[in-house]
Amino acid sequence: MDDEKERNEIECVQKVFVRHQYFEGNLKFKRRLPYRYITDFYESLRDESADKLAESKLNLAKAISISEGCENEELSKAHLLLASSQSNDPISKSYRRFPIDEFELFVNKTDHLTQYVEYESDSFVFRHKNEKYIQLTVSLDLYEMLKFIQNGFSPSVNDLQGRFIELQVFKNLLQSKTYKEIIVTKNNQKFTIIRLDENKHIVFEALK
Repeated sequence: MDDEKERNEIECVQKVFVRHQYFEGNLKFKRRLPYRYITDFYESLRDESADKLAESKLNLAKAISISEGCENEELSKAHLLLASSQSNDPISKSYRRFPIDEFELFVNKTDHLTQYVEYESDSFVFRHKNEKYIQLTVSLDLYEMLKFIQNGFSPSVNDLQGRFIELQVFKNLLQSKTYKEIIVTKNNQKFTIIRLDENKHIVFEALK
């Protein structure tokens, strides 16, 4: 009986040690996982400082803009860009822009789970501040894809389907917002704004 009790205690200690090494130790277990940016994702989840969240929000917005075909750094510094049309125009491209300040990014909390199991958050929520139904849950898979896009990867239609369908839903909801301007460009370098003024006249002006 004592031997069995001792064996159970030893097994319990071993399990605690293994768990500690896996989650909190120095073992490079993350390198074995099929994700290049898992460390960055995990560290971003744990660091909820205002500066870190602002940096992550900007990077996510840039990646979404790039996925829409807009790679202009200056234009994406303060705005999220979405293609205003899905048609493949060989002459020019047009975009709608949304100020990044209109969005918020926060760690997706599931506090109710902590009542029953040990749990850590596993996603961000990228959400419009006013129309809160316009939101995107950024999981590790989606974060990985957006990071690849930001670094030059051009995903195929198949890459963006399936588990990334919520990214498309987010874009569709954002596109449904009323707008009074679009931005047109031939080369993603020089941009022209086409907008309605207060008198509902169409105005063309160069984007400075």
